[in-house]
Amino acid sequence: MQTVNLYLPEFRPKNEPLLSGQIALVTLLTIVLFTLISVWGAYKNSDYKAQLALQSAELSTINSNLGVLRASLPKHDTASLERENIRLTKDIEHRRGLQRLLATQNLGNAGGFSAQLEGLARQKLDTLALQSFSLLHGGRYLEMSGSLTQADQLPRYLQSLRTEPAFTKSRFGVMNIDEEGAKRGQMKFELKRPVRDES
Repeated sequence: MQTVNLYLPEFRPKNEPLLSGQIALVTLLTIVLFTLISVWGAYKNSDYKAQLALQSAELSTINSNLGVLRASLPKHDTASLERENIRLTKDIEHRRGLQRLLATQNLGNAGGFSAQLEGLARQKLDTLALQSFSLLHGGRYLEMSGSLTQADQLPRYLQSLRTEPAFTKSRFGVMNIDEEGAKRGQMKFELKRPVRDES
Protein backbone atom coordinates (compact mmCIF):
# COMPACT_ATOMS: atom_id res chain seq x y z
CA MET A 1 0.00 0.00 0.00
CA GLN A 2 1.29 3.36 -0.98
CA THR A 3 0.67 6.52 0.99
CA VAL A 4 0.54 9.99 -0.48
CA ASN A 5 1.60 12.87 1.61
CA LEU A 6 -0.76 15.76 0.83
CA TYR A 7 1.27 18.13 2.95
CA LEU A 8 4.03 18.42 0.50
CA PRO A 9 4.67 22.00 -0.61
CA GLU A 10 3.30 21.45 -4.09
CA PHE A 11 -0.07 20.30 -2.67
CA ARG A 12 -0.48 23.08 -0.14
CA PRO A 13 -3.00 25.91 -0.97
CA LYS A 14 -1.38 29.13 -2.00
CA ASN A 15 -2.34 32.11 0.19
CA GLU A 16 -1.16 35.12 -1.70
CA PRO A 17 -2.39 38.40 -0.25
CA LEU A 18 -3.84 41.10 -2.57
CA LEU A 19 -1.34 43.53 -3.65
CA SER A 20 -1.86 47.07 -2.41
CA GLY A 21 -2.12 48.33 -6.00
CA GLN A 22 -5.01 46.00 -6.72
CA ILE A 23 -6.81 47.06 -3.54
CA ALA A 24 -6.37 50.69 -4.45
CA LEU A 25 -7.72 50.08 -7.98
CA VAL A 26 -10.82 48.23 -6.73
CA THR A 27 -11.45 50.96 -4.18
CA LEU A 28 -11.04 53.67 -6.78
CA LEU A 29 -13.40 51.90 -9.20
CA THR A 30 -15.98 51.50 -6.43
CA ILE A 31 -15.75 55.18 -5.51
CA VAL A 32 -16.05 56.24 -9.16
CA LEU A 33 -19.05 53.92 -9.64
CA PHE A 34 -20.85 55.26 -6.55
CA THR A 35 -20.02 58.82 -7.57
CA LEU A 36 -21.51 58.28 -11.03
CA ILE A 37 -24.64 56.69 -9.53
CA SER A 38 -25.02 59.62 -7.11
CA VAL A 39 -24.57 62.22 -9.87
CA TRP A 40 -27.07 60.43 -12.11
CA GLY A 41 -29.56 60.10 -9.21
CA ALA A 42 -29.18 63.80 -8.37
CA TYR A 43 -29.80 64.72 -12.00
CA LYS A 44 -32.92 62.54 -12.17
CA ASN A 45 -34.17 63.94 -8.85
CA SER A 46 -33.80 67.50 -10.10
CA ASP A 47 -35.69 66.52 -13.28
CA TYR A 48 -38.46 64.94 -11.18
CA LYS A 49 -38.61 68.02 -8.97
CA ALA A 50 -39.03 70.26 -12.04
CA GLN A 51 -41.82 68.03 -13.38
CA LEU A 52 -43.49 67.98 -9.95
CA ALA A 53 -43.37 71.78 -9.75
CA LEU A 54 -44.86 72.07 -13.26
CA GLN A 55 -47.65 69.61 -12.47
CA SER A 56 -48.36 71.35 -9.17
CA ALA A 57 -48.73 74.66 -11.05
CA GLU A 58 -51.09 73.02 -13.57
CA LEU A 59 -53.14 71.47 -10.76
CA SER A 60 -53.39 74.86 -9.08
CA THR A 61 -54.59 76.43 -12.35
CA ILE A 62 -57.16 73.66 -12.87
CA ASN A 63 -58.44 74.06 -9.30
CA SER A 64 -58.81 77.82 -9.73
CA ASN A 65 -60.65 77.35 -13.06
CA LEU A 66 -62.92 74.78 -11.42
CA GLY A 67 -63.73 77.26 -8.67
CA VAL A 68 -64.61 79.92 -11.25
CA LEU A 69 -66.86 77.48 -13.14
CA ARG A 70 -68.62 76.38 -9.95
CA ALA A 71 -69.23 80.00 -9.02
CA SER A 72 -70.67 80.77 -12.47
CA LEU A 73 -73.12 77.84 -12.45
CA PRO A 74 -76.71 78.87 -11.72
CA LYS A 75 -78.28 77.74 -8.50
CA HIS A 76 -80.48 74.71 -9.03
CA ASP A 77 -84.16 75.47 -8.60
CA THR A 78 -85.99 72.15 -8.90
CA ALA A 79 -89.46 73.67 -9.25
CA SER A 80 -88.46 75.99 -12.09
CA LEU A 81 -86.60 73.16 -13.82
CA GLU A 82 -89.73 70.98 -13.63
CA ARG A 83 -91.88 73.81 -15.01
CA GLU A 84 -89.41 74.34 -17.84
CA ASN A 85 -89.39 70.60 -18.53
CA ILE A 86 -93.20 70.51 -18.72
CA ARG A 87 -93.23 73.55 -21.02
CA LEU A 88 -90.62 72.02 -23.32
CA THR A 89 -92.49 68.70 -23.38
CA LYS A 90 -95.69 70.48 -24.44
CA ASP A 91 -93.78 72.42 -27.05
CA ILE A 92 -92.30 69.20 -28.43
CA GLU A 93 -95.76 67.58 -28.57
CA HIS A 94 -97.14 70.64 -30.34
CA ARG A 95 -94.33 70.51 -32.90
CA ARG A 96 -94.87 66.79 -33.43
CA GLY A 97 -98.55 67.46 -34.06
CA LEU A 98 -97.65 70.11 -36.62
CA GLN A 99 -95.19 67.71 -38.19
CA ARG A 100 -97.88 65.00 -38.45
CA LEU A 101 -100.29 67.52 -39.93
CA LEU A 102 -97.76 68.66 -42.50
CA ALA A 103 -96.80 65.08 -43.29
CA THR A 104 -100.39 64.15 -44.10
CA GLN A 105 -101.00 67.57 -45.72
CA ASN A 106 -104.42 67.69 -44.15
CA LEU A 107 -104.46 71.45 -43.90
CA GLY A 108 -108.15 71.88 -44.70
CA ASN A 109 -108.64 74.24 -47.59
CA ALA A 110 -105.15 74.89 -48.94
CA GLY A 111 -106.47 76.45 -52.17
CA GLY A 112 -108.27 79.38 -50.55
CA PHE A 113 -111.89 80.47 -50.82
CA SER A 114 -111.86 82.28 -54.13
CA ALA A 115 -113.90 79.55 -55.86
CA GLN A 116 -116.61 79.75 -53.17
CA LEU A 117 -116.69 83.55 -53.36
CA GLU A 118 -116.99 83.44 -57.14
CA GLY A 119 -119.80 80.90 -56.83
CA LEU A 120 -121.67 83.14 -54.38
CA ALA A 121 -121.23 86.06 -56.79
CA ARG A 122 -122.49 84.08 -59.82
CA GLN A 123 -125.56 82.67 -58.09
CA LYS A 124 -127.69 85.66 -57.22
CA LEU A 125 -131.37 86.34 -56.90
CA ASP A 126 -133.03 89.74 -56.98
CA THR A 127 -135.42 88.64 -54.24
CA LEU A 128 -132.64 87.55 -51.85
CA ALA A 129 -129.98 89.65 -50.13
CA LEU A 130 -127.09 88.13 -48.16
CA GLN A 131 -126.06 90.03 -45.04
CA SER A 132 -123.39 87.62 -43.72
CA PHE A 133 -121.91 84.24 -44.51
CA SER A 134 -119.29 81.96 -42.99
CA LEU A 135 -117.22 79.27 -44.63
CA LEU A 136 -116.31 76.78 -41.90
CA HIS A 137 -113.98 73.78 -41.80
CA GLY A 138 -112.08 74.82 -44.92
CA GLY A 139 -115.26 75.57 -46.88
CA ARG A 140 -116.93 72.25 -46.12
CA TYR A 141 -119.73 73.96 -44.19
CA LEU A 142 -121.63 77.13 -45.11
CA GLU A 143 -123.63 79.37 -42.78
CA MET A 144 -125.41 82.50 -43.96
CA SER A 145 -128.07 85.02 -43.05
CA GLY A 146 -129.93 87.73 -44.91
CA SER A 147 -133.34 88.83 -46.10
CA LEU A 148 -135.71 87.77 -48.85
CA THR A 149 -139.11 88.71 -50.18
CA GLN A 150 -140.49 85.22 -50.86
CA ALA A 151 -139.86 82.18 -48.63
CA ASP A 152 -139.62 79.74 -51.55
CA GLN A 153 -136.64 81.61 -52.97
CA LEU A 154 -134.19 80.37 -50.32
CA PRO A 155 -134.38 76.65 -51.31
CA ARG A 156 -134.11 77.73 -54.96
CA TYR A 157 -130.98 79.77 -54.15
CA LEU A 158 -129.39 76.89 -52.23
CA GLN A 159 -130.14 74.54 -55.13
CA SER A 160 -128.40 76.90 -57.54
CA LEU A 161 -125.38 77.06 -55.16
CA ARG A 162 -125.20 73.26 -55.31
CA THR A 163 -124.55 73.48 -59.03
CA GLU A 164 -121.30 75.35 -58.33
CA PRO A 165 -118.26 73.01 -58.25
CA ALA A 166 -116.93 74.77 -55.14
CA PHE A 167 -120.09 73.83 -53.18
CA THR A 168 -120.68 70.25 -54.35
CA LYS A 169 -119.13 68.84 -51.18
CA SER A 170 -120.28 71.62 -48.86
CA ARG A 171 -122.98 71.22 -46.27
CA PHE A 172 -125.47 73.93 -45.41
CA GLY A 173 -126.84 74.77 -42.01
CA VAL A 174 -130.40 74.36 -40.82
CA MET A 175 -132.77 76.73 -42.62
CA ASN A 176 -134.80 79.16 -40.53
CA ILE A 177 -137.10 81.83 -42.02
CA ASP A 178 -138.70 84.50 -39.87
CA GLU A 179 -141.99 85.34 -41.57
CA GLU A 180 -142.92 88.14 -39.20
CA GLY A 181 -141.62 90.66 -41.68
CA ALA A 182 -143.65 89.23 -44.57
CA LYS A 183 -146.24 92.03 -44.21
CA ARG A 184 -143.56 94.62 -44.81
CA GLY A 185 -142.22 92.69 -47.77
CA GLN A 186 -138.98 91.50 -46.11
CA MET A 187 -138.34 88.23 -44.27
CA LYS A 188 -135.19 87.32 -42.36
CA PHE A 189 -133.55 83.98 -43.04
CA GLU A 190 -130.69 82.10 -41.48
CA LEU A 191 -128.73 78.95 -42.25
CA LYS A 192 -127.10 77.88 -39.00
CA ARG A 193 -125.14 74.75 -38.18
CA PRO A 194 -126.78 72.68 -35.42
CA VAL A 195 -124.95 72.66 -32.09
CA ARG A 196 -124.53 68.86 -32.19
CA ASP A 197 -122.83 69.15 -35.60
CA GLU A 198 -119.86 71.19 -34.35
CA SER A 199 -117.29 68.68 -35.65
